[in-house]
Amino acid sequence: MDPDLLPDSIPTLEECDCLLADYEAAGADQYASLVIQLKRRRNALLPISSLPRELRYEIFDLILPRHRVVQVMASLAYSGFYGSDSPSSSYYSSLFILRLVSCSWDLEICDTAPFWNVISTLFPPPFQELILQRSQNVAMNVEVTRNESYFLETVPMLVEGEIAFLEKIRHRDIRGLEMNLPVEGDPSSYFIAVHRKLAALHISRDRQFEFTSPLLAPQLAYVCLFNITLPWDSLVNLRLLSLHGRYHLCLVQLFRVLSMSPLLEILELDRPLTAPFDDLPEEYITLQPVQMAHLTHVRLMCTPSEWISLLLDNLVAPACCSSTIVTEIVGQFNPAVLARQVGRLCSPIASSARMTPYLCMSSGCLSVELGDAIMFTLLNNDWNVDEPENGFSLRSHLIRIFLEECKGPRFQDPIQGARLRYDTRPSGFEGIKIIDNFFPNTRSLHVTADVDTIQIVQGLSASRRTEDGSLEWWLPELTELQVGTTAFKSRRSYDSVVDKVIERAQSAALSTSAFLPITELTLSRGTVRRESLTKLEELGIQYSLHSVKVIQTPTPELS
Repeated sequence: MDPDLLPDSIPTLEECDCLLADYEAAGADQYASLVIQLKRRRNALLPISSLPRELRYEIFDLILPRHRVVQVMASLAYSGFYGSDSPSSSYYSSLFILRLVSCSWDLEICDTAPFWNVISTLFPPPFQELILQRSQNVAMNVEVTRNESYFLETVPMLVEGEIAFLEKIRHRDIRGLEMNLPVEGDPSSYFIAVHRKLAALHISRDRQFEFTSPLLAPQLAYVCLFNITLPWDSLVNLRLLSLHGRYHLCLVQLFRVLSMSPLLEILELDRPLTAPFDDLPEEYITLQPVQMAHLTHVRLMCTPSEWISLLLDNLVAPACCSSTIVTEIVGQFNPAVLARQVGRLCSPIASSARMTPYLCMSSGCLSVELGDAIMFTLLNNDWNVDEPENGFSLRSHLIRIFLEECKGPRFQDPIQGARLRYDTRPSGFEGIKIIDNFFPNTRSLHVTADVDTIQIVQGLSASRRTEDGSLEWWLPELTELQVGTTAFKSRRSYDSVVDKVIERAQSAALSTSAFLPITELTLSRGTVRRESLTKLEELGIQYSLHSVKVIQTPTPELS
């Protein structure tokens, strides 16, 4: 080795490679000071070490995982707020990988405080101290996550290490806070101070807890709570409000929050504890309409139907708002009113979203999904499913009201992957008729029949007169049919379904009407005769069997 060699003076990457190759051939110690300096010089000459700062930080942003709280201010707030388990650990795993890319990246990351703004109770105390030191005065993203063993052992209080952690970060500015508290955990003492930089708050607790003091966080924009009740009047300028578990929230309080949060994008309410509807105060009647120009998603789960109806009556949402509405119909409330209201809410997005309809007509329930953007579910165990209304069961009537209100041009698109599930005899036929009426260009249909398949056969047999006077089957564009059941060991015979598929194929070949034969058939969990499958093969109809027993017809003996 040349002791006078100055590695920092080597101008090119090729010269560094040549010198390192010579030292390696000479058997030089790979950990010698000069060799290490040469390797560092080579690393500094690599193109990746001289990337512009803007490009480097764009790479960092793509590599570092979107922490539930860290990246909640980004445009992908909804997906970022619900991350994977222990997101802080994955954050630092990715950060350490970036540090290995080059010495310059390592030094830059270690010396840049914003890279060290994520801290968790699950980290060892020395690492917590290192994070607090390197983060300097940057606002922190704090994760108070309990060790899994505490849940298994039912530790009801914060343990000593968790209390010490909270003391460490008590006087730091906090940008995002996620707290997973035990049964006896009391977070109120932590919110005595004013959190001027707090932007995201996610608190969950094993039992219901109610704050009595206002939450002093003027920049708070993203709130996700489980079993937590806040003084709602202290929430302003929200972008996301997601409430789950058991919490007290009346409609007047909600409208005050909404009126003070014109930029709200996501509203999620799950099982609020509300007063009986008969006891509502007079001010409910005078609720003023609220304009939510930025609202993109409404999710109301297991919320009283009267409550939802009043909310939708006074909520003015934009055309891009997706909706998930699940409620139980009780008392004398007319479900048709709610079906119309939800249909109107979904109408703008139904006019532009891709349609993949799913109808579920099971005992005590109806559910309609139109792709990922729209879901409407009503529950009522007291419904008389056989009671006709305008020639249809009540559930079928409500589905029609909803679809009529949100019907748009995309309903006429070719539909791939329509689904129908039913468990009562009238529902199968009615479901196929609804799909035919509203989505006539359905090409693929998956039916889950939890009772016999006679309803499917009747739906596939039904026809109508076209404008030129010829007969046309329902679902004239249907070419792929899947039929199954949720019963694990079903002996249901699919022979009648196969016969109807064969009949449609034969009729399509002879008819002048523009309807297509079913060319692909999938059957699941049941039985079918061998001769039925032979006929399918003769007509060139592809079929697939899943847990279906093929029955051979016994050959008669010759006398």
